Amino acid sequence: MKTLAEDLKFIEEFKPEMCGIGPFIPHKDTPFHYYPSGTLELTCYLLSIIRLIHLPVLLPSMTARGHETFSVSK
Repeated sequence: MKTLAEDLKFIEEFKPEMCGIGPFIPHKDTPFHYYPSGTLELTCYLLSIIRLIHLPVLLPSMTARGHETFSVSK
């Protein structure tokens, strides 16, 4: 969580025009393969904080499209 707080502080100070965030998606061929996937809840929470700290920022909403965490059952 400390890293996330530092990232949010950076966004607040840097004030980018666009900021794309999404859940962490581990890949089997990287050193991070054993870390858990990010969650929809945390992603939405962070998006809401970014919106509050930097109102004009553009926030793309499809960064994790197709990932199994975000799939919808029909």
